[in-house]
Amino acid sequence: MNNCIVQILPNDHLIYVKIKYLIRSFFLLSCLVVNTLNSQDIHFSQFNFSPLTLNPALTGAYEGTARIGGIYRDQWRTVLANPYKTPSFYIDAPIIKGLRSKDWVGVGMTVVSDEAGSTELKTGGSYLSAAYHLALDDKRNKMLTIGFQGGRFQRSVNMNSQELRFADELPKEIGGGGLGIGAGANRDIQDEVNFFDSGFGLLYRTKMAEGNSLDMGFSAYHVIGGRYGLIQNTKDVVEPPKPGGKIKNTNTKRPMRLTLHGTYLRNLSESLFVEPSFMMQSTGGATELALQLLFGMPIKENIKLRFGPGYRLGDAGQLFLGLDYDQFRAGISYDINVSSLRSASKYQGGFEIGGYYIIKIYSKKEVPTRILCPHL
Repeated sequence: MNNCIVQILPNDHLIYVKIKYLIRSFFLLSCLVVNTLNSQDIHFSQFNFSPLTLNPALTGAYEGTARIGGIYRDQWRTVLANPYKTPSFYIDAPIIKGLRSKDWVGVGMTVVSDEAGSTELKTGGSYLSAAYHLALDDKRNKMLTIGFQGGRFQRSVNMNSQELRFADELPKEIGGGGLGIGAGANRDIQDEVNFFDSGFGLLYRTKMAEGNSLDMGFSAYHVIGGRYGLIQNTKDVVEPPKPGGKIKNTNTKRPMRLTLHGTYLRNLSESLFVEPSFMMQSTGGATELALQLLFGMPIKENIKLRFGPGYRLGDAGQLFLGLDYDQFRAGISYDINVSSLRSASKYQGGFEIGGYYIIKIYSKKEVPTRILCPHL
């Protein structure tokens, strides 16, 4: 590799620059793939379309009989031959009254699948969640909710994939070990692990005058759970593997994910409303801040159009478009990548489509028959 570059330099500096650019792009994409093995966590730009992965306290936090929804995210299609694909589906319902007649209990289930790139790194499983909604006034205009969640997950990766690069396999010229693709020691580990995951959340919701409302929530995920890592952690290895044996898989514990989120709905007039929202989360020393500003307007009596921009700090600009029809809401979004990967991604990031439907079934009250007799 060095000899090739030395021969090119005297003749064509432009070719050298191109080779250097390709090496750096290769290194960035390799880091992107390898880092997912220990840090990938499911997230959506339209986080309000995946309420149970955002905050367990959102379970049953609506007016209706049952809610069914889902969201699909497709990311890095311009960078990777096989992009990141993340579908999620959920169902939740307020099932019974609480300790007081104005309180209620909500339960729900979420199914999630996440496949990252050509390495076939997959994370999948399901959550069960429950929330208690405590009314702070007689009209339920102010609610305080606590929710809990737990589930079983499986994580796997195709260790034979040639798209999977480890540090000891990368060229020495870019800081690697120079062993060559497929020869790294880390490939000799287990390729599947099962683990338990759990979380809890708090939610404060208030309804104001003129149809305005405010939601503020906090959630913590990966609170109590098993180890999920697929790459061995050398700090935990007590003794080296025996000749011919496999490297010990210490299954790194998943770092806790803390999330703070909020949404404010403000009716500016009968024909226009604004809905700013934010989501800030921190996990494993990394912090993400997403801001959104959606506008909405009624098209017909039961149809509303939503649209607006968003921004994930240091990562991507976002465009949102949505439609409300009676109890059905749908939305699409697109991320415009502005991070250090923008040269490779060509400013293209992720596409999402999501929606949910609220079922409302009201029982009819039986009115006792009364016969009026003028002679009685």
